[in-house]
Amino acid sequence: MKKKIPQIHGFFKIPKSLFGKNFTKVLVPGFNVDWCAKNEHSFNKLFLVLFLLGIVCSSLSADNSPNVLKPKRFEIPTIGFLIIRNKDSEVGEEVSQLILEKTGAPSIVLATLDALEFVDVLKGDIDGDQIPEIIAVARNKSSDDLVPFIFSGKSSLKQIFPPNSDEFPVMGKEISLIPGPDGLCLGVKCLVNFHDFGPPEFFNLEYYRIKNGILKKVDERPLVGSHFNQIMNQATWNFQKGKYADSIQLYEKVLSEKSLPGKAREEILYYLGMSKKYQKNFSEALKFFESLITEFPTSQFSEEGKREIEFLNKNINATPSLSLYVDLLVLKQGGKLDQALEELRKIKPTLASDSVLPKFLLLEGEILLGQGKLEEAMTLFKDIKTRFPSSEIASQAETNLLELQGDINEEPGE
Repeated sequence: MKKKIPQIHGFFKIPKSLFGKNFTKVLVPGFNVDWCAKNEHSFNKLFLVLFLLGIVCSSLSADNSPNVLKPKRFEIPTIGFLIIRNKDSEVGEEVSQLILEKTGAPSIVLATLDALEFVDVLKGDIDGDQIPEIIAVARNKSSDDLVPFIFSGKSSLKQIFPPNSDEFPVMGKEISLIPGPDGLCLGVKCLVNFHDFGPPEFFNLEYYRIKNGILKKVDERPLVGSHFNQIMNQATWNFQKGKYADSIQLYEKVLSEKSLPGKAREEILYYLGMSKKYQKNFSEALKFFESLITEFPTSQFSEEGKREIEFLNKNINATPSLSLYVDLLVLKQGGKLDQALEELRKIKPTLASDSVLPKFLLLEGEILLGQGKLEEAMTLFKDIKTRFPSSEIASQAETNLLELQGDINEEPGE
């Protein structure tokens, strides 16, 4: 005996032969219910095809259309709601918008991004005025780097960081609100990758607060690890900050590992030599550079080591000048370009017949480059080529000139 299907217009129950005991009530406008009852077997097949087709179409629609993403909504007391909406722009590119909605007022677009997309919103008082700042976190679409956009205000919101939306001076792999030395801070977990022998990687946690309307770094703490890649990167992180004793201790710790890859050993020998040089321990620096070129004679670091050996052997007896030169190098490496240039130009007249003079001139040109004074740097590099045509310094000046001429001749936007 055939199963009876209730004659209710617009509704039917799927027979047990398709889903067993689990009857499903489905609304299907326009279906001929009588035909379904008379042709149950055919209907079962038809329904199964339509059911699976509906799942596939729904999945494709959800994955491929950028407009189906439900906007993220965050309530900000006394201000309104912040909406993160990703959509297609008028020119067909996907953009990400941060929108403020207030009851009884038109929506306000606070920011529009194309290369980045907003992913989260944080709220916390990071300037100590008892009014929480709003931190909208955006992610680079081509990487996993995160960038904070900071807004302040009690009844409305004004962007205070970054001051220029085309530049992102603060970027990290994780962004959160964390307690700091002076109160709540914006915490940015940054990848430090001078050496690439991970994972695991080495990270530095930077602490930021707003002072006088400007976001400033107030502290930083390395997230120490035990893997040789983490220790090497921590050592070079110290080296870049002028903490040479700390860097040497860490490099030597890694150098004692028996399973250390040759490439890692090569890099450590170079940085140990440079650290000793910056400590003005020139004889120890020579030992590490000589080990480098002996063990790795054809490597890039070995070429640098050969130049250092030549320079130190030539000038090691000119101790006062060599010491002054290293002092200026340390200032340059620490980013104190103005001070380095001022001190260099004070002592330059006393170096007219000194063997270290070419190095001082090259360093002056590199400092000018760091200050963005390209024309002055070019003039100086040309002078080095003219005065010391057959020296290694002239070759380095020529390399800098070629790079500079390419930068200056390059058209805007290229």
